[in-house]
Amino acid sequence: LFTLDQRPFRIALDTARAEVARNEARLTLAEQQVARYEPLAASRIAPQAELDARRSALREAQAGLAAARAAEQQAALDLDFTEIRAPRAGRISDRRVDAGNLVQSGQTLLTTLVALDPVYVSFDASEAEYLRQARAARDGLRSGRLAVQLRLLDETEFSREGHIDFVDSIFDARSGTIRARAVVPNADLFLRAHPERS
Repeated sequence: LFTLDQRPFRIALDTARAEVARNEARLTLAEQQVARYEPLAASRIAPQAELDARRSALREAQAGLAAARAAEQQAALDLDFTEIRAPRAGRISDRRVDAGNLVQSGQTLLTTLVALDPVYVSFDASEAEYLRQARAARDGLRSGRLAVQLRLLDETEFSREGHIDFVDSIFDARSGTIRARAVVPNADLFLRAHPERS
């Protein structure tokens, strides 16, 4: 859908990779120094304190390399995020930014993506209905997914069917209802879902 300016992220990734290489060299040197001092300390030619210092430097080099590799992974992830792809099939609305606009992660809305088929339908159910369905499931009177039926505003029959895929964990204290969501097939594309922000 969008490609953000990748130049600063490529530079950051190159810098992170160079830091990994630097820390790998430090680790190799630290390992060699420990290997040299272990037989010297064992034969008491070199003091044990010097070997302890070399081992400490080795642990620091290992930690430095781990941190550098983590920074490299973060830089690669940041670069990957410069290419905005649709996470699912759907229809996008108009773009909210143009080439050259400044965008900030988590703050700039680029466009909206609307899933077309299936769609998610959110609704509130009463506490009484929730308890009735929960008891039916517990007592074995109902198995599998809970079906729902719905209709559009201009339709007279509840001919569209789906199933509940999510029920919230808490009730709304003010209304005595609980939020639920159903997945409904939408082959004719008449239903519209809430947009997913990109």
